[in-house]
Amino acid sequence: MSQGFTGRMEEISGDFAKAWSATHRNTGKGLDWHAGGWGYEGGGYWFEGLTRLAQVLHDEKLIAHARQHFEPVIAGMQPYGLPVAEGKDANTPAPEARWNFALDASTITVDRDAMPSRWDWPLASPQRLRVKGIPFAWTNATVLPGKPVTDAAPAENLTLVPYGCTALRVSMFPGHDTTVAGGHS
Repeated sequence: MSQGFTGRMEEISGDFAKAWSATHRNTGKGLDWHAGGWGYEGGGYWFEGLTRLAQVLHDEKLIAHARQHFEPVIAGMQPYGLPVAEGKDANTPAPEARWNFALDASTITVDRDAMPSRWDWPLASPQRLRVKGIPFAWTNATVLPGKPVTDAAPAENLTLVPYGCTALRVSMFPGHDTTVAGGHS
C-alpha cells in the first residue's frame, strides 16, 4: 500500500508535486481543477489518506513524509510576536523597550527544540522564529506604514516567539524593502 498512489503521489503526478512545493505559487486560471489546480483541492484528501495510512502501517518513512507537509502548516497557523519588556504594568512598554523594527522576511528561520512534558507557554518557547529586523522611526505600533520601509540602519537579529508566550508583544511588523535600501546582513 505504501508503494501505491497514496504513498507516492508526488512521484506519480507532476501537478501534485508542484502544488505541494513550498516555492510554487499558482494563481488565476492555473487554480482551475482541469488546469492543474486539482493538486490544491485534492491535496487535503490525499494528505488525510497519507496520514491515516502511515499510522495504520506504523511506517516511519510515511510518517516522516506526512510530517514534512504537516509541520509547516501547523507552524504557519501559530502567530508569533516580538516580546516587549513591560513597564509599570502589563500594557505599558518599559522605557528602554525596543520594538520598532521592519522585518526582512527573506531571513526567517525556524528553531525547534523538544516540547517539554508540561507546556505552560514560557517565554523560552521550544519553537521560535529568527529574523533580521531593521530599526526605524516607528512611534505608533497600532498603525503600520503604508509601504515597505527603506531605512538603511544595520540589521539586528530578532527572536519571535508564539503569541501566547508573551504578555506584551508586537505581532504585526512592516516589511523592509532590501532592494531599495541595498540589503542587510
